[in-house]
Amino acid sequence: GMASQAPILKENDATKPLVPDVDVAREVSAAIAAAVIRKAREQGLCREQSVPEREEELVGWIKGKMWDPVYPRYEKA
Repeated sequence: GMASQAPILKENDATKPLVPDVDVAREVSAAIAAAVIRKAREQGLCREQSVPEREEELVGWIKGKMWDPVYPRYEKA
């Protein structure tokens, strides 16, 4: 499950943090979203029609929906 992503559990080291590092936040977020979608499907609650049925396409679809923090560069006039 998702708990296995916690560094404290992955490394079995009580000095490690409970939540994954920020550099893997997008990957972990996509995995969490996929788990939520799977459960919603299982319970008949998934109303979004464009969600891929194939598991191997699901995470890619989710990543395509994620906000990408890219900002334009402004030059002083």
